[in-house]
Amino acid sequence: MWFTSNLPVFVLNLKRFKLKTFITIVILFVVMFISWNMFVKKQDELPIRQIPDDILLIYEETFETGESSIKAHSFEIGTDYGLTIVPKPKNEGERAARFELREDDPLVKGSVRAELSIVKGEEGHIGPDTWYSFDLFIPKDYTRDDRKELINQWYQEGDPSASINIKDDRFFWRFYIDGVSEDFDLGPVIKDEWQNFTIHMVHDYGENGVTELWKDDEKLLDLKGKNMNNSPLPKWKIGIYKSSWVDGATKSKSRVLYFDNIKVWSLILPKETKNGDTDIFGKISKLTFVNAETEKDYRLVEPEGTVYMDSMGTFKINIRADLFNEKNVGSVKFEISGRDSFETIDNSPPFALFGDDGNGNYYYGSGLEKGDYQLTVTSYTKRKGEGLSGVPYTISFSID
Repeated sequence: MWFTSNLPVFVLNLKRFKLKTFITIVILFVVMFISWNMFVKKQDELPIRQIPDDILLIYEETFETGESSIKAHSFEIGTDYGLTIVPKPKNEGERAARFELREDDPLVKGSVRAELSIVKGEEGHIGPDTWYSFDLFIPKDYTRDDRKELINQWYQEGDPSASINIKDDRFFWRFYIDGVSEDFDLGPVIKDEWQNFTIHMVHDYGENGVTELWKDDEKLLDLKGKNMNNSPLPKWKIGIYKSSWVDGATKSKSRVLYFDNIKVWSLILPKETKNGDTDIFGKISKLTFVNAETEKDYRLVEPEGTVYMDSMGTFKINIRADLFNEKNVGSVKFEISGRDSFETIDNSPPFALFGDDGNGNYYYGSGLEKGDYQLTVTSYTKRKGEGLSGVPYTISFSID
């Protein structure tokens, strides 16, 4: 009787309990969902490859202005097709560097290679703590080969102490230190799409060395310890180097790779020279004649070269100085002598003989008369030609 009379109350309480339990579960699920999304968002916002503020961008090359204006320490190219600037695959309106190597190419420095030397540690271009970055595109017809080729190398006195290689359609990192090789797999080769490599190295012949590598957003190397030989800091090279072709044929007959957005950051301090000047890697890389009427580059200023005013179509001529590292530069002094003698100082990039308005409009002053000239260009760490000076760059040219 008791059970029968109290059944409606029992059922009602059970329903209330189930409802409360259901609501509690729903609330917990919503809280967990919101928390997870906040965590994921926070993780997405975390810097994956954050370069410290005190590390200077000392080199950048985007290949947008053609072969003649490529900034590099040296070229190790043996053919006309070894390095060309072409439309960037899958990026309309942009350009990239195309490296091509064939098995019967002439030897360059004793081997089969098409490479650019970007920075040379032995000459003070970088410090021990340096970051390197580049974009790479591998065409889909890049055939598989069981003999490796190097696409990056940190070269020291005869051999690369570190390198990025391709073999059997896989990337791998190799240390070659004190005559001993050690390899680290970096995953499969991805074809027909752009990918970024970023490498951080604290170069050291001992326990303080650091080697980190990211491919796109994935960190693939995180190593501590010796990462170079006991010699001056390495020279960094990009391109294609296939030494096995010296000995004979392999499964591949040619190699084509595309590179873009080459960058180097390094923690370096100005080096004091004997006369107290500063030899920084912000020194002048090239000088360019600019048509100040059309605001377009005309041609490079070449040693003992002649620029013809009739061909240029105007007397409104300016000269721009490009530097390896503008971040280190507060001003640039131009000292010209010959047909005319005067000096100017430009305090902001682009650094030009007669300056510009900061919006792409170059000034031309009173113009340059026809005649012979000598131009000396010097960078300074402060505005108005003050502070430490870089190495002066002097060139002679003629206007006709």
